[in-house]
Amino acid sequence: MIWTNLILIFAAFFLAGGEEIPPVLTAKEHPWGHFEPGSHCTIQTVITTNVGSQTSKFYRATKAELISVDKNGVHLQETETAETGNKLPGKERQTMRDTDFYQETVQKETQVRQGPLSKLMIGRKVVPCLTRIYETKTADGDLSVTIWYSPQVCPYVLRTERVLRSAAADKPVVYQCVAAVQETSALKSKFGRNDKTYSIQITEKTAGNITKITEERGSWDIPGGILYSVTREFNEKNEEIRVTVSRTATYRGRWK
Repeated sequence: MIWTNLILIFAAFFLAGGEEIPPVLTAKEHPWGHFEPGSHCTIQTVITTNVGSQTSKFYRATKAELISVDKNGVHLQETETAETGNKLPGKERQTMRDTDFYQETVQKETQVRQGPLSKLMIGRKVVPCLTRIYETKTADGDLSVTIWYSPQVCPYVLRTERVLRSAAADKPVVYQCVAAVQETSALKSKFGRNDKTYSIQITEKTAGNITKITEERGSWDIPGGILYSVTREFNEKNEEIRVTVSRTATYRGRWK
């Protein structure tokens, strides 16, 4: 059934003469988009850094509030408060964050195109997917983002690969990130079960041989979709130098 629906969508793309079809994912497939404006969550983060025999801690609280949802995507306001190890009150910083329904920030110079029909292995099941490709020239180089998604399997965006290549002539890779769903209750659900939980693994690598590995647990019942995450950062010697633990401390959300 999933294959049939995606093939029909893909066929419509070619019948349209190759022009980009309307987004397959909508607000209801976005971790914020299926909530009413005013919904919010606060994520508390503790960063522990190890330098030799010295250990330091840094605290951060980030409140994200849904401002609006329109045809272009989701619009959030984020308020971040940072504190040092002595827990002195820190200064607040507010930013706006806008994403499309694929959870990507699209700039004016970003080129977006439909990719090929594909498939992913999640757990022990093969999941048919559509793909979407974003290409942006930035001050740091050429950024390419490929998204694998399915409108029928929560959390809908199932894999994202980011590659940043330097603007230098040989265009070496300076940053690489893969975020992939490892398991989802959508593929395990039985009759009468409607929970939507999932786990995601994120692997980041930089040109300086710094590696970050994040294990994230999510729930579709929470605005933003994040229950908690643990990020471990390793240096070029594969020594653990930093651990970041984040969790959703409070939230309020009303479903549309």
